[in-house]
Amino acid sequence: MYPWQGDAVNNLNPAQVEQLKEIGAQLRQLRQEQSISTEEVAAKTFISSRLLTALEEGKSDQLPEPVFIQGFIRRYADVLELDGNALAKTFPANLLPAEVETSTQETVPEVPSKVIGLYTLYILIMVAAISGLFYLVNRRQTAQPVIPKKTTPLVQQPKPVANAVPSTLAPGKVDVPIQVAITLTDESWMKVIADGKTEFEGTLSKGTQKTLTAKKELTLTAGNAGAVLISSNRHKEKLLGKHQEVKDVTFTPEQ
Repeated sequence: MYPWQGDAVNNLNPAQVEQLKEIGAQLRQLRQEQSISTEEVAAKTFISSRLLTALEEGKSDQLPEPVFIQGFIRRYADVLELDGNALAKTFPANLLPAEVETSTQETVPEVPSKVIGLYTLYILIMVAAISGLFYLVNRRQTAQPVIPKKTTPLVQQPKPVANAVPSTLAPGKVDVPIQVAITLTDESWMKVIADGKTEFEGTLSKGTQKTLTAKKELTLTAGNAGAVLISSNRHKEKLLGKHQEVKDVTFTPEQ
């Protein structure tokens, strides 16, 4: 049971009551013009149909305090694609309530702690409902599948290995059928496999010049193909690939 159900507790003054009736009539007219039912508005605003009807008809005795009425107007107007904040501000929520005359003396009624507790509970429920709605919307947006773009697989470049150049990278021998000369114009990670055996794997610095040899097959992988000038079996020198491109190539005696 909400704190405003039963006897009225909002004690609106005449100016607030008249403004409430005008705003309610405006909202009802726009809703009907858009062929939207109060049940649809209730589902989108989390305001019960009973309270929406009271708001449209300006029945202040069935509505909560002015600050809550402002919130109802804002959310209702947003559903109708109006400026909810602007419309809500036209309802004066901070005016003094109507004076209550008694047969003896004027007194300021003390708000029971139970009513304050119910107000606090209502606010917490509304915050939790709005937070849950935002969570569901964000989850639906982030759950859309992402189709990955096709990219050239990168070979992780290990740390440079000092003095790790084996005899395969030594000056070429004339008695081997495969000879590949390389010159590095920039730093690049490289891997050399000669006749099925890994002969070298590490980072070569700019300016390195080596000749790779093998008898049956030589496979060369470069992490920065655009920095490697290559010449196989004394053919014309050319770049292995593009800058920062990971590329591997295999050489045989026939090439």
